[in-house]
Amino acid sequence: MKLSIVKIEKALGKKLRRNYKTLGMDIASKTGWAYLTTNEQDILIDYGTISAGHSEPYFRLRTLNKHFEDLIHDDLNMIIIESAFFGMNKKTYGLLSMFQGLAVSSICKKNLEFKFIYPSSARAHIGLCGNAKKEDVHKELKEKTGISLDNEDATDAVVLGLNGLLIEEEQIKPKPLFKKKGKNVGHK
Repeated sequence: MKLSIVKIEKALGKKLRRNYKTLGMDIASKTGWAYLTTNEQDILIDYGTISAGHSEPYFRLRTLNKHFEDLIHDDLNMIIIESAFFGMNKKTYGLLSMFQGLAVSSICKKNLEFKFIYPSSARAHIGLCGNAKKEDVHKELKEKTGISLDNEDATDAVVLGLNGLLIEEEQIKPKPLFKKKGKNVGHK
């Protein structure tokens, strides 16, 4: 999909980087991914999903690891990963954490930059309803930006990728996790 970068900037009310390539990753058993590439005039969006496809965790991990290695290219400027949140049961949270670990390992092997962003923060930062359901975010993204996806599972990946394209002044600023003797320590 090819769209005018100026049109997307106007819809978001934020400036996007030119000549830049991001990958948004909504990591789950069915992982949504989106490459967003800009030049001076356009933004190109390529997206899809990866399915772990097996009920046995060992095989799911091996399958996702292979997919992540294929998905993560050396030419990426930034990778934005959806932060897992503890809104589900412990087993699911643990499995999602392992999936994220595989992605981070693939990213670090290629020495690429990455950030974690909570889905509600990523959505709200580009003017979408932060706590909406996937179907509603899909519809709202189309109405606001004209980005029409035929796969709802890739919607949050596109939202994450858009956050990765924001120029530095427009990006979400990391917040300190806690203070230690007057200094900010850690980020979320």
